[in-house]
Amino acid sequence: MKRRYTLRFSPRMVDKPVVGKLVKSYDLEINILNADVASGEGGMLVVEFEGTASHLKDAVAWLESYGVTVSPMASDILFVQDKCVHCGS
Repeated sequence: MKRRYTLRFSPRMVDKPVVGKLVKSYDLEINILNADVASGEGGMLVVEFEGTASHLKDAVAWLESYGVTVSPMASDILFVQDKCVHCGS
């Protein structure tokens, strides 16, 4: 099962090994689609998680309990060259 999420981190979370914990503890494959992370400023990741439904649910619950804001993406990002403003997303 694959799911995409936007993860938002507070400045105190940027130096924590969150992705490593998700891989080791929840047996997820993680594809980072976009990242905007700066030490002392917080950050945002757009990620695709792949794993069992149970592992995905447990991983999201752990992220939220750890202080990460998790927003599921309702649909795929559609790239339209004519409308692109080169925002990095």
